[in-house]
Amino acid sequence: MPESPRGSVLGSAARLPIAVVFAIYAVILAGAFVWGGQDLLFRDAQNATGTHTAPANVEVGQAVMVNSMSFAAGWSLVDDPEAGKPTIEGLVVTNEHGNGLFVPGDRELLVDIYFYDGDRVVYEILCNSDGEVAPGDSAELDCTPYLYDWPESYERIEFVSISR
Repeated sequence: MPESPRGSVLGSAARLPIAVVFAIYAVILAGAFVWGGQDLLFRDAQNATGTHTAPANVEVGQAVMVNSMSFAAGWSLVDDPEAGKPTIEGLVVTNEHGNGLFVPGDRELLVDIYFYDGDRVVYEILCNSDGEVAPGDSAELDCTPYLYDWPESYERIEFVSISR
């Protein structure tokens, strides 16, 4: 006996919820895979030198490598006439990242430079690139004093890179 048109419509209607459930399951599974993969891929970057968990200690003018960004020696503290307090001049960074399979190597850089007296932040300078820096390229960063007045003294300087 031939199938009625009404029966075939009900059959395809019954398959629609199964397809939707399968699609939702596939999206959730893919999302879990990507989320877990990111954790494996970037775990080292989260605890690398130059992060809040492991800041890079430097002296004025010293070269330092922070999260595959190489800061050249020769930078200095100078007075910022607009802010009326010291800032950093001549801070040049080279992007040492490679182009990854899923993550491009271009980076827009933001680095916080903290001056400490003991465990207390007494001064902060914020430096950023003017756009993205391609792998192997260098750029001089723009630096601006942030929030604090210049202290009488400080014990150490820490670089903390913030990925963007």
